[in-house]
Amino acid sequence: MHGTQKLRISETLIVGMLLTIAGRFLDAYTYLCRGKVFANGQTGNLVLLGMRLAEQDYRNALYYPLPIFSFICGIFLAEQIHIRIGDDRFVKWRHIILIMEITLLLLFIPVPHGTMDHLVNTGISFVCALQTQAFHSLKGLSYISVMCTGNLRSGIQEFCSYRSSLLFTWIFPPCFSLSFCCLSFSFYCF
Repeated sequence: MHGTQKLRISETLIVGMLLTIAGRFLDAYTYLCRGKVFANGQTGNLVLLGMRLAEQDYRNALYYPLPIFSFICGIFLAEQIHIRIGDDRFVKWRHIILIMEITLLLLFIPVPHGTMDHLVNTGISFVCALQTQAFHSLKGLSYISVMCTGNLRSGIQEFCSYRSSLLFTWIFPPCFSLSFCCLSFSFYCF
């Protein structure tokens, strides 16, 4: 393997780890600190919505459609940016997405817990959708930095294919998921 090729793999690995850390942290944060709503796990929000409706808890059921809709809008906007900007310019479309993510997350930092949690969760779900759409592959392999289910599926598929890319799709997502279970537990305890 050439030096530049090793450097690219290292860069990709670092980017993948940072995106995974951010994605897991945001889900833990919104669920534990902002009213038990998932920023990334829209399937979880649909399940919670269904549970609240089944319990006839209509007031709390209204809490879940906003992040889901915001996630849809984030995917749409990220794809529009991708179509219009692309990768041919000095500033790539993914750079714009990262700048948007950072800016929006910085806006939510000063908002106290319990105050406007609906707005914060909706905004964070939007940010997570931007990240999901902009970084859905690493080195040409399907990779979802904000969720585990797709990565587990991809990991098993890669394992069955005996591809050398197991590192990205099989080893790191479960390791980071485990690390964020620990992070979530520590958030909850302290």
